Amino acid sequence: MRLPVVSRGRRLLIVAIGALALAAVPATPPAAAGQPAAVESVVPGPAFTPEACPLPVPAGERGAVRCGSVRVPAHHDRPDGATVEVAVAVVPARRPSQRPPLLMLAGGPGEKLIRPGLAGMVGGLSADVPSGLLALATERDLVLVEQRGAGLSRPALECPEVLAAWRAVSPASSAGLAAPVTAGYAACGARLRAAGVDLTAFNTTEAARDIPAVSAALGYDSFDLFGTSYGARLALQVGRAPQSGLRRLVLASAIPAEADFVRDVGTSYDAALHELAAACAADTVCHAVLGAGRHRRGGQQREVPRLGPGDQGRDGTGATRAVEQPVD
Repeated sequence: MRLPVVSRGRRLLIVAIGALALAAVPATPPAAAGQPAAVESVVPGPAFTPEACPLPVPAGERGAVRCGSVRVPAHHDRPDGATVEVAVAVVPARRPSQRPPLLMLAGGPGEKLIRPGLAGMVGGLSADVPSGLLALATERDLVLVEQRGAGLSRPALECPEVLAAWRAVSPASSAGLAAPVTAGYAACGARLRAAGVDLTAFNTTEAARDIPAVSAALGYDSFDLFGTSYGARLALQVGRAPQSGLRRLVLASAIPAEADFVRDVGTSYDAALHELAAACAADTVCHAVLGAGRHRRGGQQREVPRLGPGDQGRDGTGATRAVEQPVD
């Protein structure tokens, strides 16, 4: 059934608050709730380096939002090797308590979190009211964690070559998109490798091991973790690690660890459209407003390429096809 239109941020807030209020998934045996301590007390291990927030953030009565980064090993099994920086933003609790912090992970992989997250909080911070995501920071610190390689984390694996390929193709059709997008990714990878970036360090396994390191660097003894979409998959991987300090998990739009999202996106998208059309047909108001089969953009069929690592596709061109069409 199609639900009333609700903003993505509000949906995440509803899911997170509801799950936290009822019963989050126990990840490890309950540990003593950790209060923030001075960074200097976290030795040995990564340390938090304060930096300016990416946009002006009012302090309000709760205190100032802390932005910065935590330097972690690029490969955690090689602690003395190369490092990467994981960006974080700590929103202090409005009414500090003994509750552990809530660390938040975005989706993607690679979805940016800190800049849009803080932008959505500015109004609430100015008025010192628990609106939006600030409702999650009423009695606990809220920590926005940028995935390694994304957003404000360094190095950032930005690929303008891919964006240029998307912009070069007519928005009315995705025909012919596969080749330039594939070439864009290849050019982006070559540029990053030439700049000394070890792309093998950017994966779910290493990113999952960043989270306990970030929590420890911020001075917490334990933490709760909220992830949505790919962030939920990443959170599940954090939960598999023993003695990470993780207390509870809150998952939204979780992707099972055994699922291949990239490979299955075409068929899952098609199935979702069929389910949406069936639900709309069974709803009197939805059917009256939208009719049958009006989910197509601009009233036209669109061919959507789907690329996956090593996937040559059913048509042999490097992309499989998902065609958006009316559902009878």
